[in-house]
Formats: sequence, C-alpha cells, structure tokens
Amino acid sequence: YAFHERSGMPAMGYMALAKGYFSRRQNGKTLPESVRALYDTPENDAVCRKLLTLSERSGLSAAALAILYFSAQPFAAVPLVSFSSETQLEDAMTALACDMTAGLAQELRKLRERY
Repeated sequence: YAFHERSGMPAMGYMALAKGYFSRRQNGKTLPESVRALYDTPENDAVCRKLLTLSERSGLSAAALAILYFSAQPFAAVPLVSFSSETQLEDAMTALACDMTAGLAQELRKLRERY
C-alpha cells in the first residue's frame, strides 16, 4: 500500500473478494475449510465486521463494498474478481452504479487501519 501511495503506481487486487469470505459471512453461510484456512484471520474478521456495519448503513453488500474499497484509494487500483453465479456478478455490479460519497470513501479507507 505504502509503495502505491508514494509512487502513484496502480495496484491490482487479486482475489479481491477473498473467495466469498465476506459475502458468506454476511449471508450466514458456513465457510468452507479452504476459505477458512486462507482468510479467517483476526484482521479479516475485523474488516468483515466493519464491512457489515457499512453494509447496514449504505444498503450495499459486503462484496460491493469490498470492490468499492479499491475506488477509495489515493492511487489507481483495480480489483480482480471472479464469480460463480450471475447473482454474484449482479451484486458486484452495484458497486459500479454506486455514487460514492466522500463519507463512504473515508469509511472504506479506514478498513486498512489497524484493529
């Protein structure tokens, strides 16, 4: 992050949606062991709780907010994502249609703060 902030070089976030970690948690679904092993950390748990709070306030899903996180950075950033259903794609597309307010952008930038 600091490198991109200093240099202005763009970032590309591979696995930006963490194999459904945030959306599964939001929807009360069980995390597969493969997802839990990679993503179920205290840091991601804290980010997830913040995303769920923002989701309640904004009406956007945790997945859409995770994608919007990239747009809130002070440098060009592109999330690389994939979907296993059309419903997931449609949900993520709401991030593109969102008119992100300065307040939401600030809240999204706070996601990277220490917990």
